[in-house]
Amino acid sequence: MIILDVANLIRIKDWAKNFIIFLPLIFSGYLLNISNYTSLILGFAIFSLISSCIYILNDILDLQADLRHPKKKFSKPLASGKVSVNFAYVILLTFIILSVFLIYFFQEILYSSIIYISINLLYNIGIKKIPYIEVFLIASGYIVRIDAGSNLINVESSIFMIIAIYFLALFFLLLKRLAEMNNYAHTPDYDSRYVLKFYTKSNLKFLSLFSLFLLLIVLFLYVIIVNYRLIFSFILVVYFLISYFKLTIDRTYGENPISYVFSNRKLLMTSILSLFLSLIIYI
Repeated sequence: MIILDVANLIRIKDWAKNFIIFLPLIFSGYLLNISNYTSLILGFAIFSLISSCIYILNDILDLQADLRHPKKKFSKPLASGKVSVNFAYVILLTFIILSVFLIYFFQEILYSSIIYISINLLYNIGIKKIPYIEVFLIASGYIVRIDAGSNLINVESSIFMIIAIYFLALFFLLLKRLAEMNNYAHTPDYDSRYVLKFYTKSNLKFLSLFSLFLLLIVLFLYVIIVNYRLIFSFILVVYFLISYFKLTIDRTYGENPISYVFSNRKLLMTSILSLFLSLIIYI
């Protein structure tokens, strides 16, 4: 079905990562300021369009390699022929035009958009082959989106928010690499990343646990110093992250964090309840 194939090409499910742009509303205490939502929704749209442009461009550039791959030649929209290359170029050009048009009216995130694009281009040009550096670089993209959200509502990015998001991103990314290694161990023909040959499971486990430890320290300090009413949310976040760590550390679930959280009832309910308790204090 062409609609599903296009959705797969533009990675519409990965747009969920861009909801991070709304976090400054919570940290700034402007949650009930409705006037901010229009700008943030459009900011979300801009980063979703930009990320889709990068996904499409990567698929076009990797087409020949994907055609030779035993799995990707059937699963990738372009390699499988479900979406033509010409149509992919049309979508790419359309998304670029829409992105430029929206940024023109919301120039508060012009520099954030440029930095975000640069990070992704650097990653794909060569950083993705450098162990550990590639993970640290990807994590920085989440900070860029957070700062873009702050700029859109005219507030300074909280240092607690920036540090916490960075360590949170590292936590999930390191477990993602670990899951990919676990997957490769169980499936010899699994399409592993080139950089995985330079990682060890023990190092990834240690670094993910260390990033979790630093994240919890930052969150605890924020609760104690800035907003003690978030203590119950903090407890649930601790439970969620530790549970996620234990469930994914020796398995392959962490390869797709969003999909796994939505499929696991305990994790999903914990995250929803934590978010609810974080929002209700502003009502």
